[in-house]
Amino acid sequence: MPRALIISPQSWEGFQVSKHHYARTLAAAGWEVIFADPPRPLGQAGAVQITDTDVPGLRNLRYQTWFPYRIKFRARWLFDWAMARQARRILQATGPLDLVWDFDNAYQFRSLKAFGARKSLFHLVDEPTPHGLGDKDADHFLYLDESYCSQAGHRPQSDYQISHGLSLPHAIEARKAAAQASPAPRRDRPVVGFVGNLAAGWIDWPAFTTMVQTHSEADFMFWGPLPVPDHAAFQALQAQPNTQFLGLTPPTEIARAGATVDIWTLPYDRALLGVNPISSHKILEYLASGKVVVMDHQAGHVSNPHVVMTQSSGDGSLPMLLDQTLAQLDVVNAPDRIAARRAYALDCTYDKRLAYITDLVKLPTPTPIQQEALHAV
Repeated sequence: MPRALIISPQSWEGFQVSKHHYARTLAAAGWEVIFADPPRPLGQAGAVQITDTDVPGLRNLRYQTWFPYRIKFRARWLFDWAMARQARRILQATGPLDLVWDFDNAYQFRSLKAFGARKSLFHLVDEPTPHGLGDKDADHFLYLDESYCSQAGHRPQSDYQISHGLSLPHAIEARKAAAQASPAPRRDRPVVGFVGNLAAGWIDWPAFTTMVQTHSEADFMFWGPLPVPDHAAFQALQAQPNTQFLGLTPPTEIARAGATVDIWTLPYDRALLGVNPISSHKILEYLASGKVVVMDHQAGHVSNPHVVMTQSSGDGSLPMLLDQTLAQLDVVNAPDRIAARRAYALDCTYDKRLAYITDLVKLPTPTPIQQEALHAV
């Protein structure tokens, strides 16, 4: 069984994002997968711990650097040399690697050669920070957007641009809904939905407030961790009779709830976000429900016919787009358009993304993706 080390800027426990989904899918394809968290204090310098997860074939690795981590911010050259030695310590714990797949945009490891893997991939699904530190000497450099590649100091290659994938719970519900003879009946009141960390600083609360107060005929449902109790904008919305805050909810439940949502939305404050967003993985999850998405501008979806999007970041037109969409809900959510959105999302599942990548970089997939293993996750 081939062995892969996945290096992530996020820990295994917590929000499951693209790195986690690729790890799960690779394990379902017959690989032994070790998912490496970013360094953390473990009570002993140089400690490396590997524990089982609830995913068959996938283990979680935690480590504490053998040296004071603060040198990263004082002597980068020394940090890079020390992390090369850290890689060898990790390798002693994992055993020989057939693949190292690095998603770390913060450059914990400057060169992947230290792992001695048969194949190495550097995969930027987030903007690199800092800029200009290169491709980590990887055999192949994958990226979500050309700007990420350029910021890293590498020349883009179109075949290596990989868009977000659709997570399994949403794919399952999309397939179930597509197989039904007739669509689920609409509720008496239209439902507008949002999924995300409600404590995030970039959320455009004034836009949400305008939309909620303008459309008393609609219900607004929010899924995700709640902000601190003294968050004034949140408190004001919470007091509205047509809002419901459901808190942190498992992805499987959110995917099922998609059948009750008529419009998904994604408002953000460009000034607070600080960057022009490229693409959110939420969009595919929204589209998997088949329902229309009304969202603030994202460069990666400019040519996407399945979303309704503002012309530019922070232009303030999102409430107006919601007005227009609610006024023609039967048109925008006609059966053929719902089917087209689902088909678009289902063409982006992580098993399809993995199949493309393994073919692109000539990585053997030892067995076909075991769908029963994925369903057990």
